[in-house]
Amino acid sequence: MSLVNSFIRRITFNAKHRSVVVSNSETTHDQISATRTLPPLPVEIWLKIFRLCLGPSLSNPRQTSLHAYSKFVFLSDGETARAYLKKEQTRTVLSLVCRAWHTISKDLDDALQISLLDEFDWPPHRSRGQAKVIHYLQKEPLSYLFDNPVEEYRQSHIPHQQGPRLQDETIQLGNEHPLAPITAVVDYDIWIPPNYTPAQPIQAFRWSPCQIPFVDSPNQLCHPVFSSLVALSLVLFYPPSHPDTYKGIALPELRFLEVVLLESRLLVSSITEGTVSTWQFPRLSIVRVHARENADAKTELRTLVRTHAHQIEELQISDLGDAFPTQYDWHTLCVLRLIVFHSLDQMGDALSSMDTRQLSVATGLSRPHGQVETTRKRLTMSLQYPREDIQSRSAALQKFDACREILHNFNFAVARTWQDLRESFQAVKLYHNESTLEDLRETLALMERLKLDFVDPDGYSFHSEARYFKNEIEDYIRRIGSASA
Repeated sequence: MSLVNSFIRRITFNAKHRSVVVSNSETTHDQISATRTLPPLPVEIWLKIFRLCLGPSLSNPRQTSLHAYSKFVFLSDGETARAYLKKEQTRTVLSLVCRAWHTISKDLDDALQISLLDEFDWPPHRSRGQAKVIHYLQKEPLSYLFDNPVEEYRQSHIPHQQGPRLQDETIQLGNEHPLAPITAVVDYDIWIPPNYTPAQPIQAFRWSPCQIPFVDSPNQLCHPVFSSLVALSLVLFYPPSHPDTYKGIALPELRFLEVVLLESRLLVSSITEGTVSTWQFPRLSIVRVHARENADAKTELRTLVRTHAHQIEELQISDLGDAFPTQYDWHTLCVLRLIVFHSLDQMGDALSSMDTRQLSVATGLSRPHGQVETTRKRLTMSLQYPREDIQSRSAALQKFDACREILHNFNFAVARTWQDLRESFQAVKLYHNESTLEDLRETLALMERLKLDFVDPDGYSFHSEARYFKNEIEDYIRRIGSASA
């Protein structure tokens, strides 16, 4: 990657300084011609070089991992805007080198559009129908930690005398508010005309309804426009306002599913079973689920996971209760290669529930005396965010010690890169209280004591990178203590 960037910088530098070469009276015609032509590479090779230089696409809904969906498809609105702006700045420089590069780079625009349903969409000068990625928001993305290009643009262009916008609770998706291949709708309920057909099939959809849910909104997912979805991220209120609201959703192409169930504060139906647990996704392989507070919501999500267990390859769970995973769950999760936990204590519970016989899977090869050859199944256990209090640290240590004999059968990881964790900490440390920092330090100390190498998605180990993160936290806690003394 560094070689590619160096190569791009060298050619860009030469192009920017072409006038210096031409103005030299001793320069031959052949030398001038050489500066005006690209190296003789096919366009396909240049496209690959440009993609390496720009980084992964933000408009590709077909990812292969939890990490990729989190980082490139279902980012927060503010993160998406910042990532797009950074890529566009690089792409603009490349497009100015020569006409050929301008043509090549034009096709690599992720074509993001962020709309608050007024005339001040960001970035400007693009119609919503041209977008490959579009976000419909009730309010501007949060920006108290990082620069926010959407907020900066709107503040500089919206007249100060303009009053507050009238906000509807429902957005009608269609000609005025079209669906792009990747679409996000935040804090709106949705309604789609029965005969609406998008210009391009929608393949990834992120949706969190408004806090006063419209009864029939989730049933809109049964609309034909969603039949080609490969990725779906939902934040829903539970229990639903009507027992049939969440029933009957079946998406034949869906591969990635994220479901977060929040506690509903409305007067709701007493029927809470047979809702999300009835969903059917025959090609589902990557799942992230989370439930807060409501025990019935946890039960529904556990049933949803168990229904699709035989096909799930990557799974992230949090707050599903002590009833998951059981020994039987480990048996049915037969193709699982990655499972992500919310805490080390939860990871210890999962290890304790595993039967060592489930660490081997049949290869189908016959051996003498009628035996079937088996191979070890390497499962990666990953941690979403290192945060453990002192009480759970002690319990987790006991659980890991009890499973010491089987730990060598697993790979251990963190779901975010160590560099990303460090940068997030540096950005938000002023907003952390001392207790939160202590919990973070306790987790890193526990990971060190377990003597397990927790590797991040970039391949960096705990021992090579995380110690810097741990030292930064300890130094900051000491400074807080000194300042308060």
